[in-house]
Amino acid sequence: MRAFSSVVLERVLVLAVACVVLVGIADVQAKPLRIAFLAAEPSIEEMGPHNLGAWETAKTLGDATLLFARNAGDFADASAESRNLADFDVVWHHQGDAIAYTILYRGVHLAALRRFAEGGGGVLLSGGALAIIDSLGMEPDVRAQRRELDHYRDPAAMVVVEKAHRVFAGLAPGDDGLIWLSNGGCRAVADFYWGGPGEGMVLGNTPDGVQRPLVEYAIGAGRIILFGWRWPDYADLDNPHRANLLTITANILKYLATPESWHPVVIRSKFPAVAHPDEPGVAAPRWQALRLAIEDLMRDFPDDYPHGAEYLAQLDALRADHDRLPRDAGYCAIRRAATRGAAGESADGFRPADDDPTTRRSPRSSHELSRQRRPPADRLRKHARSAVAGKTGRPNRNPLPPAGRPIHRRY
Repeated sequence: MRAFSSVVLERVLVLAVACVVLVGIADVQAKPLRIAFLAAEPSIEEMGPHNLGAWETAKTLGDATLLFARNAGDFADASAESRNLADFDVVWHHQGDAIAYTILYRGVHLAALRRFAEGGGGVLLSGGALAIIDSLGMEPDVRAQRRELDHYRDPAAMVVVEKAHRVFAGLAPGDDGLIWLSNGGCRAVADFYWGGPGEGMVLGNTPDGVQRPLVEYAIGAGRIILFGWRWPDYADLDNPHRANLLTITANILKYLATPESWHPVVIRSKFPAVAHPDEPGVAAPRWQALRLAIEDLMRDFPDDYPHGAEYLAQLDALRADHDRLPRDAGYCAIRRAATRGAAGESADGFRPADDDPTTRRSPRSSHELSRQRRPPADRLRKHARSAVAGKTGRPNRNPLPPAGRPIHRRY
């Protein structure tokens, strides 16, 4: 009887705890998001139509407060009261009217934005504000492209990359496989058309696949999501795809405000590039293309490419290291394997000694290797031009390939 009572009591306690948790979750979900909408302008009267459109949208998606970045270094609401970003669930800054380096790109305001994110907060940078990621130093090797569209208008759709991500909840691609978001676009546009991103996870892309304007970053304990290109046009109330735009914006804000829902940031295509978005590491066609390129140079230019066999051996060793990595190892493990391969070190840490006769080279070898850094085709053209112009006394032993024959093959 006593054992039965203990079991009943235990079950009652479990149910009570579950009810408390569910009530807590419901209470959190019932509360509107506290959105800090940052403006670079000193007053609402000076905000352009696109920035105002985003602000009006923010008011429909939660308990939004318009904060102006003051020259004093703080953020103030409409009553001129100084506000702390830590008092909000999520921060949103939209730049839609002009692609300019505003007060939010530098100094104490940028530092406050970084501090909020690194402390565990979520930040949405939309429109031209995507380029603030450069000022934050999140992309050391690439820079966002910034431009203004003038009167250019063209519908804009999205290709979903991370299909299981929460920002796409309630959004279904049409028969064309696209999610349409905009009928034109803001005047201020920023994206990664020049290349990248290298440090963030691409969530969505453009139909032509080159702008990559929906990106998630991990920064400290927090997250930043970029939402650029011609998608976030909040001023166009007649946009036939406005429902999709509002849905994805609401999803992004809710996601950023809920740290327990955050996905791991997985950089699928940083370096080396992959052939397929869902395949980790370096795809098999990439390895094959590199091998064919080396074999082609060995066959067609044997005098100028004497160490091709060694390169093939290094390639095989690097691929063996790559294939031994777990599928979720990520870029850093691939980079370490590549570093070992470049240093002549095997996966078990072995590296030939400097006095190993199998690795020792003649004094001329380093010169030969330096010559090989220049593409053979460029070197052949240089010799041919020199011989024709009479600038060298030695015979041209490296003639150009016959007309119609490609110097390099593309794979």
